Amino acid sequence: MKKIKKILVLFSLVIFCFSFSSSNARTQKMVVFIHGTIVPDFFPVIPPFLYSPKPTALPSIKSWFREQVNTANFRNKRCYKELFWKLWDKMLYRIRFDEVHKYQPIGNTGLVKIGLGKQPNLLDEKNKMVNASFAQNFKKAFKYVEQDDTNYHFYTFGWIGNMSHEKRIKWAEVLYNSLLKQKNLLENNSDSVEIEIYAHSHGANLALNLAFAEDMHKNNLNISRLVMFALPVQPANAKCVLNPIFEKAYHIYASDDDVQIFDKGMSHAGRSQRRFDEEILQNPLPQKLVQIEVTANGISPSHRELWFLGTVSSDNGHRKFNLSSYRYNFPLYPYPVSLFAPILITILDTEYVGTKDILWDIENLNPNIQEDFLETPNNYQFNITDKSIQFAASLPA
Repeated sequence: MKKIKKILVLFSLVIFCFSFSSSNARTQKMVVFIHGTIVPDFFPVIPPFLYSPKPTALPSIKSWFREQVNTANFRNKRCYKELFWKLWDKMLYRIRFDEVHKYQPIGNTGLVKIGLGKQPNLLDEKNKMVNASFAQNFKKAFKYVEQDDTNYHFYTFGWIGNMSHEKRIKWAEVLYNSLLKQKNLLENNSDSVEIEIYAHSHGANLALNLAFAEDMHKNNLNISRLVMFALPVQPANAKCVLNPIFEKAYHIYASDDDVQIFDKGMSHAGRSQRRFDEEILQNPLPQKLVQIEVTANGISPSHRELWFLGTVSSDNGHRKFNLSSYRYNFPLYPYPVSLFAPILITILDTEYVGTKDILWDIENLNPNIQEDFLETPNNYQFNITDKSIQFAASLPA
């Protein structure tokens, strides 16, 4: 009898270990958010040479500056330079987390995992857990459309955020190495690991620069989806989208977004344009690239409405813009277009295979309701038009 009990216990342990290993072996998906340029609102362009390598968390500027003055040896000229750079680091840190930039998925420099935990309130203006809010809502969107057993891991990738093509190439190298390292860790307990990148503005240019790193190191890194919001398309790296490192690429833009093409001629990367075309690629448009013009109730979003969260009004919405320059009367308020992207892309990949030019209108059927959009999916309707067919029909016979 004891022998039979031992056999049953051993059998149960084997079954448990098998089921545990099977659950760990499911597909892992890395979802990475990359912010765009970081500049203070009062100074639209900061010269790239003024940026130090990494922002540093310091105490309040007033107390910190007093301490530095009391301890510094101002007879040494080098001391002035060090004090300047420390003060500059402090200002960049404040810009990064204390101004409008905090209303987007953003973290410290490098690849930083987002802890989900308890879901914060997206509509709370004082909420400092925007990263977790984005990750939770993206996870809901994935589960809503994919209905699979994928295990999701969310990350922010922080970079210095200046308008320098050369610096973005260097940060792409950091991103490349970080993705490889994290992917290798996840592959130890998984059948497969997929990487998806969602990037805004020049953060999308940084992501495109992964192609340069892959050409140099040849580690066969694969990005299953690169989703770019308001990318300034530039001659210096536009052809990176053709690189095999990107399995699928989606370019989501708004026709009235003047910020997207604001930096024409301001960097060595060349003049920015709104869309990829055969001239800038010097090749036919690839089948894997889908370009998507987006509107909401027929209204073109602004640069920040594509990516940033709108904040709650403190004066019943009488102001035209809130703290994140997000219009209170925008039909998707307070949500950015980016939160709807996983649903759209899944629809495109299943129902619009082969379509490369899309007009996507998100229709909010009840703009007065400010609830979790996935809890009230009937409030939103996706109107998708194949622009290539529309344009072909308008051509003369």
